[in-house]
Amino acid sequence: MSALGQNNGGSFRAPLLKKGNIAVMSGKRAGIIVVGCFVALILGLHAISPEKPFFVFDPPYLAPLLNTVFVFLLPLVVTFVTWQSFMVSRVLTILFFSFGVFCVGVTMMAATWLQYLYSANVGVTIHNTGSLAASVLFGVSVIASISGGVHRAEASGRRLVSIAGYSSILVLAIFLSLETIRGNIPVFFTPAVGFSTLRQGVLGSAIVLFIFSSLFLMKTYFRDKAAFLYWNSLA
Repeated sequence: MSALGQNNGGSFRAPLLKKGNIAVMSGKRAGIIVVGCFVALILGLHAISPEKPFFVFDPPYLAPLLNTVFVFLLPLVVTFVTWQSFMVSRVLTILFFSFGVFCVGVTMMAATWLQYLYSANVGVTIHNTGSLAASVLFGVSVIASISGGVHRAEASGRRLVSIAGYSSILVLAIFLSLETIRGNIPVFFTPAVGFSTLRQGVLGSAIVLFIFSSLFLMKTYFRDKAAFLYWNSLA
């Protein structure tokens, strides 16, 4: 499949783009620069005291609206594109990556709006637990890509497999939201106290899995030279 640059030999290796090599390499360098800028921006904002009103701009519903656009709608677009790619190629690495992106989108959407309707703990619990679930899915995607060869779903069952996966993630998001609202999940955040040890463990585990996925995908990219692996690693 052209989107992945796969060949018939069972790897992700892509053919060289003779005329587009310069543009492709420039785009990849730009991606690294963008990631570096985001890291610098996050560190810079973290260093700024939030108690200074000049640096705080948080009108009502600004965060939910921005999260809806950038952390829900955009992941839905990526989910749709990667699902289409999977339907053509049947590559399981793409499918589990798509599952991970979808999980990020739906759990972030639930966390953002339910936090405003209920409490900060509800938002933190759903978001952090959803991040852990997404990191596991990304980890499975990585394992499928580095375990040798390209693993494909059966042609006759690809639609059923994808529907079952997306539906399971949606059910998980709904179940997690309801149980958090009902108070059946241990507290992740208490105002004036801070984050619980459980929350730190859940989020820490998600971070470790995300880092693992990123590093191994980049390693696989250097082996197979597939653009999908490169951008997936940066993401």
